[in-house]
Amino acid sequence: MTHLVVLVDSERPDAYVNSVAYNLRSRAVKRVSFIHVYGFPDDVNSQVSSDLSSHIMMRVMGRLKMLATQGSYIDHNECIVPLGGPGDSLSIEEIKFFYSSGADNVNYSSEEVHYRDLRNFFRQIRKGKQEYIVDVTACRKRIIGDFVAMGLVDGLRGLYTFDVTVTIDYGSQWKSLLHELANQRPVGFSYIDILETSIIRDSVRVVSWRAPRFGLAWIVVAALVTAGIGINLGFGLDSLFAKWVNVVAQFVTFSALLLVFFPPRNR
Repeated sequence: MTHLVVLVDSERPDAYVNSVAYNLRSRAVKRVSFIHVYGFPDDVNSQVSSDLSSHIMMRVMGRLKMLATQGSYIDHNECIVPLGGPGDSLSIEEIKFFYSSGADNVNYSSEEVHYRDLRNFFRQIRKGKQEYIVDVTACRKRIIGDFVAMGLVDGLRGLYTFDVTVTIDYGSQWKSLLHELANQRPVGFSYIDILETSIIRDSVRVVSWRAPRFGLAWIVVAALVTAGIGINLGFGLDSLFAKWVNVVAQFVTFSALLLVFFPPRNR
């Protein structure tokens, strides 16, 4: 069972419908959490919890239910738009079947998370036994940068965005719903993990090498200390080998301190 975490940053429910519907159909998602982050530094408009996550969750659920049960859509003006007509790619029954797939027994929830608690919130997500997907489709660039940083430093994975790859008709947004995009040739959307680019993967490896996990660092330190004690016990403190090991260790220590204050760059 996969846990879908939807980051809420837009007040338009249309921005989330395709992402949720796609994951319900394709990723065996049975838990969907709508998360709104508030309390951004230097942003006076986001200092107080606004209950936006709950508001968006209810409106997205209503739209998905309308599609699955009536083959209709609720537009941004809260008007019901019948689908499945002559100009649509699917009939009304096909639309209902399309959005009913994977929609049963899904647990929806919403939560307001303060910016200062964001890293800890996602650490708990990562520690859970469920696979997870983090959807940032409706997020502004400001917060996406924070999530990329968490991918580099904290090991966050599965950071996805739903990209429409065809021209959007903003006057008839239901034409850009998932079932319409999926029936185009080529398919009119892509669902991309933005942490799986070659540059991000290389950066993760560099960060992991230069800043290993705390537990791993302690294991390496303990192994080196044990090896040092073993060498001195085996060869004796007055042996030539032990003396050279101590000399080399001193120069390595000084070099390490130098690199701490003056870290090298590739270019």
